[in-house]
Amino acid sequence: MKKLAIRLAGVAVAALAYMGGALHAPFNKPNVTFGDTLAFQKYAHTVLGWEGTLKDWEGKVANKNDRGGRTNFGITQSTYNGLCLTVLGEDPTDSGFVNLTTEKAEAFLQYHWHIVSGDSFASPAIALICTDMAWGSGLASCNRRFRKVLREHFGYIGQEAGFLKSDVFRAANKANQEELVKRLVQERRDAVEWDCQNNPKQQVFKRGWLRRINELEAFVMNRGLVKKEQKKDSLLVNYQYFIKEDTIPFLIAPTSKLPIM
Repeated sequence: MKKLAIRLAGVAVAALAYMGGALHAPFNKPNVTFGDTLAFQKYAHTVLGWEGTLKDWEGKVANKNDRGGRTNFGITQSTYNGLCLTVLGEDPTDSGFVNLTTEKAEAFLQYHWHIVSGDSFASPAIALICTDMAWGSGLASCNRRFRKVLREHFGYIGQEAGFLKSDVFRAANKANQEELVKRLVQERRDAVEWDCQNNPKQQVFKRGWLRRINELEAFVMNRGLVKKEQKKDSLLVNYQYFIKEDTIPFLIAPTSKLPIM
């Protein structure tokens, strides 16, 4: 019994060490394995164009009402500070945030593809929309709203909250992909309407938020990304870290200034 206890203690210590190391280790960019690999790059460039630089953000008077605060390429300073070591492998500094490059900003976007397990979706369209939801609204909001759409329109009977897991991917991949795109897009529009009604100061952002949602819908539809891809495994869940939702606030909080979409 004593030897077993010692062995179990050793396993526990090793697990904790792994957890600690994983949370602070440099993020290895995921492989975007869909057939149209250029789609993600085009999407990333489009998103960074939507968001603009810190100078762009500072030049807009309306941003005094931006709940995310100081923002560079859609990345708030608090998110940069929380994820910099994990995503870029370097300590966060004010200079690093101010001088953020497009390449480094894209790494943050790829990180969000990774935490929603983008490769587990059957079509690139759904993966990109899910990534964009997590990027703009935070992981918790993305998960909740994604499950809501599946529950209300596609017969999903799983949990209402929590990380996206195998049951969510199965339900999403069985659904009509074009219909799922439309439902997810409408859910985001409804969220914008609700937010602006309940937070009048956010009305200044409404037009831009809706334009972004509409442009992303057109992007995935016009490039034929709704078609399901053939995969070796229908569930390529690629979480790198075993993490608890209530222990990592910077994964839950919105990355950009889109608060609840």
